[in-house]
Amino acid sequence: MKDYAAKYEQMKQILSKAKGMDFRGKNYLTVATRHSVLMNAFPGETSIDSSIIEPLCKDGMVAVKVIIKVLNNTYSGLALEKIGSTFINKTSALENAETSALGRALAAMGLHGTEYASAEEVGNAVVQQNSIVKKEKTKKEEPKVVAKQFADIHEFVTFFKKSIEQEAKNSKTENDFERKMQPYLKQYSDSLAAVKANSPQLHELTQQTYIENKEKINKGKE
Repeated sequence: MKDYAAKYEQMKQILSKAKGMDFRGKNYLTVATRHSVLMNAFPGETSIDSSIIEPLCKDGMVAVKVIIKVLNNTYSGLALEKIGSTFINKTSALENAETSALGRALAAMGLHGTEYASAEEVGNAVVQQNSIVKKEKTKKEEPKVVAKQFADIHEFVTFFKKSIEQEAKNSKTENDFERKMQPYLKQYSDSLAAVKANSPQLHELTQQTYIENKEKINKGKE
């Protein structure tokens, strides 16, 4: 036990001086670095076993468990990865899961910086975060419509027809037009229902305006 304690402290000192990957002011050491320190400290006295957790391997997921045995001490780590979720996981999801599980087992042993995450896991998190931010930036903003008050249904119908014509004029495709009109249909659903109940003719005229302007988009807005 004294020999184990001494070697353990030696490993901690080596890792405390090792240069890892800086992420938001914290030093993350790679799994390879921590694994190398362990094997050098306990040559011939360490065994590492990894296994696939089959019940969790469904819906494109891969799960791995790693067990480290050093003398009479046992440490374990688990990892779950989704195939294709990151650039690495497009081709190496299983290998990545095994590496992450090993990193967590090493962390359970105490061979980590200040977090359980490995440098590889942090890297994946950065890629995923950047991907989400990029998608949010490129996502088209949905049109916003603020409901207005009208004196009567005739005033509303005039407004709605003009809105249809304007949105059709600014749309390149039918889908674009329908997307732009959805907020109007949502905000003015009560007004449209009132028009239908009190003046079927005006309601039919509104529908016809919608259809005609939508067809103009297909015809190159002739």
